[in-house]
Amino acid sequence: MHIAERAAALLADSSLHHQERAMYAYALARSALTRGNADDLPRIRDRFLAHVDESDRPDAAVTRMVIDALIAIAADDLGGARSLLEPAVELQRGVRFCVMTGQPMLEFAGVALLAGDEPMALDLAREALDPFAAIDAPGLLSQEGKEHMVAFLSAAEMPVSTAD
Repeated sequence: MHIAERAAALLADSSLHHQERAMYAYALARSALTRGNADDLPRIRDRFLAHVDESDRPDAAVTRMVIDALIAIAADDLGGARSLLEPAVELQRGVRFCVMTGQPMLEFAGVALLAGDEPMALDLAREALDPFAAIDAPGLLSQEGKEHMVAFLSAAEMPVSTAD
């Protein structure tokens, strides 16, 4: 059994972990994308975040919006992704929370980059990454994918390393 599946089984059996569903969902969604399994995203969302609404913790609501946006991106629906990420970004700006539950500003920066809006993409990426740079936390951008990392750094005229 894959480690992600073991974690999911533990989650299903434990009310203690109920509040951490957003973290598990985001980790599984990122893992699915890294493995090239975007088709798994709706199942992950539905398993962990099916009942999330405006009354839930902000991180759970944002995670659901981010996963829905990732589903839209996988379907080449950049407009749909943008409409999901804009409110997620505003919510995150108001309530800073765990990076393990999603980074809507980086996702939105990626959508802007895919749509050809490089200035907006760089502004969003900088805003998202500045707090992490302040605490010397490297590697957050790389979890958004090598293509975005190279594009952001190239556009910002920063040195780029494409080593895997």
